[in-house]
Amino acid sequence: MKIIIISTIITLYACMNQAEKNELDHVVLPTIEAQKERTPDTFIPEVPDEQLPINQESLKESTAQAKSSTVDENLIDMNNQPQNVDAPSSQSTSTQTPVSVNNSKTKVTSKEASEAPIATESAHSTTIAASSSAESSEVKQAPVIDPNVRVVAPETELNTKDQLKQAVDSPEAAIISTPDHTAFAELLKTYVSNSGDVNYKGIKSSESKLDEYLSELDINSIQSDWSQNEQLAYWMNAYNAFTIKLILNNYPVSKITDLHGGKPWDAKWINLGGKTYSLNNIEHDIIRPTFKDPRIHFAVNCAAKSCPPLLNKAYTADNVNRLLNNVTKDFVNSSDNQISSDAVQLSKIFEWYADDFGNIIKFLNQYSAKKIDSDAKVGYLDYDWSLNEG
Repeated sequence: MKIIIISTIITLYACMNQAEKNELDHVVLPTIEAQKERTPDTFIPEVPDEQLPINQESLKESTAQAKSSTVDENLIDMNNQPQNVDAPSSQSTSTQTPVSVNNSKTKVTSKEASEAPIATESAHSTTIAASSSAESSEVKQAPVIDPNVRVVAPETELNTKDQLKQAVDSPEAAIISTPDHTAFAELLKTYVSNSGDVNYKGIKSSESKLDEYLSELDINSIQSDWSQNEQLAYWMNAYNAFTIKLILNNYPVSKITDLHGGKPWDAKWINLGGKTYSLNNIEHDIIRPTFKDPRIHFAVNCAAKSCPPLLNKAYTADNVNRLLNNVTKDFVNSSDNQISSDAVQLSKIFEWYADDFGNIIKFLNQYSAKKIDSDAKVGYLDYDWSLNEG
């Protein structure tokens, strides 16, 4: 009897051990390496009770699929905005993070992709260990640039096409504009009389304002898409402003021809848009050949008494044509010329730039208050280089 009881106990014990062994065959535990490298925040999600256990072959197949799978970039959900996904650095340390995967494509978000296990809706998911450096990525918002906006980097002087292109490629930018001539207009109105006499002492006391305007011209130099009027106004204001600055740099001075060995117009010292000019460069290499308008000779001022008076207004794209007509008419009918119907004594300007005026009698008759005969005699007056100071 005792033998039967003992045999029965041994048989029951063996059956219990076999049952436990069968149950343990279906439990998947992380590898020793995964346990060693697992961080305190890493956890192993429990397999729901309703999920069916799988055999070892299915486990191996799922593991291989998880290691070789990549996230379909078309499924990245970042509030429907375009994203740049940066691949993890090859120097980063790989850590083992348990994740649940199946054969379906997976959606991830920026933070969840790097911290949380990948979740799927499959009823047959398998718990495995996968490399977080291979499965997670940092998602960044891609900068959006409007290609129709003409821009520059903030607080940056952009004067060349290469600099402009570089600014367009930058996501941080500011709008480029034509220079503001208001400051120069205020200086002229304050220190230049209606007859063109210049108070150089007064401008000297406000020289910092003139310097700011010259910097404005330098920073906002000529661009190819400016209108003809904008460009002409720019160059004539630049010529007059830098002539005033030349006098201030050497003030007091009796006449401009006392400077630079009698050739102040040849000295190169004017910086605009990354280039260096002389006054002659501006007048004879740019204004005259570019615009081919003889009226400009009565708008640019050489700081001499016989020079056409300096206008106490600044030129702009809106007023340049009207003001050119006004200064031309004023000078032709001024005391700098002696006009009668049969003879004229003219400023040297008409002789020096005869090619620009063409038929001089025909040109004068467009602006003269007196009608001049086509066969009138033409002569020229002496030129007074004394400073045009009031």
